[in-house]
Amino acid sequence: MSRSPDGRPETRTIATLRRSVGSPLLFSIVYTPLASALYFSLGVISGHALGLTPLVFVIAALFFTVTAMTYAEGTSMHPERSGSTVFARYAFNELVSFIAGWAILLDYTILIAVTAYSATHYLRVFWGPLGHSVESLLLALAIIAFVVLVNIRGIGPRRARRIGMLVLADLAVQVLLIVLGLVLFFSPDTLVDPIDLGSAPTWSGLVFALTIAVIAFTSLESAAGVAGEVRVGRRALKRVVASGAAAVMLVYTGIALVAVTAFPVHGGHTELATRFENAPMVGIVTRVHPHGLEETLRYLIALLATMTLIAASNAAMLGLSRLAYSLSTNRQIPSALGRLHPTRSTPYVLILIAGAIAAGLVAPESLDFLIGIYAFGAMLAFTIAHVSLIRLRRLEPDRDRPYRIPLTVTVRGHEVPLPAALGALASAAGWIAVMVVHEPARYVGWGWMLGGVLLYVIYRRADEAPLLRRVTVAPEVLRPEPPRERDYGSILAAISPAPRPRIATRTPPIRSPATTGKPRRSPRRDGTRGFPRSRSRERARRSRVRSSSARSTRGCRSRRRPCAPGGRATRSWTRHAGAGWKRSCSGRRSRRGSAAERGLAGGAGSRITSAT
Repeated sequence: MSRSPDGRPETRTIATLRRSVGSPLLFSIVYTPLASALYFSLGVISGHALGLTPLVFVIAALFFTVTAMTYAEGTSMHPERSGSTVFARYAFNELVSFIAGWAILLDYTILIAVTAYSATHYLRVFWGPLGHSVESLLLALAIIAFVVLVNIRGIGPRRARRIGMLVLADLAVQVLLIVLGLVLFFSPDTLVDPIDLGSAPTWSGLVFALTIAVIAFTSLESAAGVAGEVRVGRRALKRVVASGAAAVMLVYTGIALVAVTAFPVHGGHTELATRFENAPMVGIVTRVHPHGLEETLRYLIALLATMTLIAASNAAMLGLSRLAYSLSTNRQIPSALGRLHPTRSTPYVLILIAGAIAAGLVAPESLDFLIGIYAFGAMLAFTIAHVSLIRLRRLEPDRDRPYRIPLTVTVRGHEVPLPAALGALASAAGWIAVMVVHEPARYVGWGWMLGGVLLYVIYRRADEAPLLRRVTVAPEVLRPEPPRERDYGSILAAISPAPRPRIATRTPPIRSPATTGKPRRSPRRDGTRGFPRSRSRERARRSRVRSSSARSTRGCRSRRRPCAPGGRATRSWTRHAGAGWKRSCSGRRSRRGSAAERGLAGGAGSRITSAT
């Protein structure tokens, strides 16, 4: 970790991230939830739309195209993190901005729960007991915990490249499945004959299928959440929009055609919505023959579906963390909820709360319930996004727009983009329809929105901030504070006694009569040269031999006692038991006695002498 000039660890905040997201990664962020939607929404949609399922997906692809245009122009004008909430802030006020952001927060949380729950049913291909209720619920909770942990740690460029490779592999397998289905069991008669509009499908079922077909379109919000990090030019942005729209149109329509012909409608029911509702793509593969190809595709689809669903859950949590961070910095939710991790610089408090809510939503284990609530928030947010963009054309006509929606008309001197106008009408109609035909979405959705508005009003009033004007918080406020240095009046510290200094003396080398030059010395640990030391530190201190010899007739120069008559004039150090090393003389007789009399042949009385 790098450090600042004052010595503190330097962490990277979301507000200071580099513009490092290119068009391939942007396409991956957009398409991952779109690809995952087929793995869990196809069964629910086919159960309501029946033979008109391909038409529902065609209309959904067209709606995705106009919505992608709106988000592309809006984020190119105001490259801030978050999508519809930023558009509404500049077009209307902070309250409308909060309503859009709060609705998208609900959708992100539901998408995390849905993808985690659906992944367990595809893992059932590898292990049968996962189809049971308890095992499936526990595994879904484990997946949510994994997503929470990964997003708290942060998603690096290496993991982003892996997601891009996964998207390409998933797209290739889906195209392969479309080709095989059209060749093996596609029949126009099987597609058209069961359709009886009004009864099979019913009008309410068709409208509900149209609203829930946009369940994965919040990937546009995830892409807008990284707007501050985008490194995409004008042409590249147009290519991203065009490629995303083409991929959705091709894959969604092709899979729907194959699904309806693989499981024809009989008596107003299809087996894809009953037997394979939780894993519809595995059900399509069961119609492929020969058996070896079916088994291979079944395991391949199950593996890719699991990985894509977990990646989509990660993408939803990524969008949620950036949106919630934007709401906290603009004082639309309490700033404490947007607190950043000390080292990872991710809003870990909000991520943990979203994970807990997603775990609670998994408990009912009902896709129809979750998808209906999801459509409530998505349609409301998309309506606000389209209307905001139309208003920004009037309020900011001269602002630079790297991407402009085509097909613009002039009304009373102001430009009105037709795709955004059509998108606003369609999403508003869908929002009203989902409240009419889906009772859980009506109560849960309104409860969520009213609770959020109440929280917004109370928080703004308590903070004495206006309800409709923008109030921002510096990003440094959300960063963890460094530990403060404490001031002490006095400090009591234990002081150990100083070690005894070593006094190293160098004595002249011993010169033997038979040799010339200096004796050989072994190197010391401190780099100097001297006599070898003992392994033990105490012995090394006591066993320094400092001796010198000189042939003199005057006798020994010992300070303690002179040599006996006839003794050699040699000084040496002798180790005595209990007395350490003492200097003595050697000779035939000394005042301490001879070696035989003292018993100094070895052991405690051994002697080191420097003369022979």
